Amino acid sequence: MIIELLMYGTLMCSGTTVEYEEPVPIVIEIDDSQYEAREAVRELSNNLRAEEIRIAEEKKRAEEEAARRTAEAERAASYSYSYDGGGSSSGEYGSSYFRKMGVINWNGWRWTWYSQRVLPGGGLNIPGRHVDDQGYVCDGSNRICLASSDLSYGTVVSTPFGKDGCVYDSGCSHGTLDVYVDW
Repeated sequence: MIIELLMYGTLMCSGTTVEYEEPVPIVIEIDDSQYEAREAVRELSNNLRAEEIRIAEEKKRAEEEAARRTAEAERAASYSYSYDGGGSSSGEYGSSYFRKMGVINWNGWRWTWYSQRVLPGGGLNIPGRHVDDQGYVCDGSNRICLASSDLSYGTVVSTPFGKDGCVYDSGCSHGTLDVYVDW
């Protein structure tokens, strides 16, 4: 009996590895008494096909992830604004985009917002507390008020919104900076 198959991917035999870019036809001749050999070849063929499918799926997932990251970067760039107040700087995300999205991942932090209209925060000691023209609750130094369970009270950090922020509250998830807003 003659068995013909197409070999895909990588073949390892006797310590030698051979990689195939294109399908390679393989012909094996066995007699009917070699049932186990036929089954071994059938299993090899099935395993190779399964591995080919797994590799294709992995490649597709990687391409989708790369496309998602590119789209996110393009979206972020399209929502840029310039903030001019107490110094000029450029933010990567505008307040309307942040409000709509609810969450932004930037500079190793997960940025979320909470509203003083829901949680007034009267007990927070924020000197010079006011709301800027973007709707952020700010201190007297015009820094955005933040909550963090990772950073100490008074820690100043860069934000993706065009100006620094300062930690005045805690109680949010690890890895999160919660931005105090008035919307």
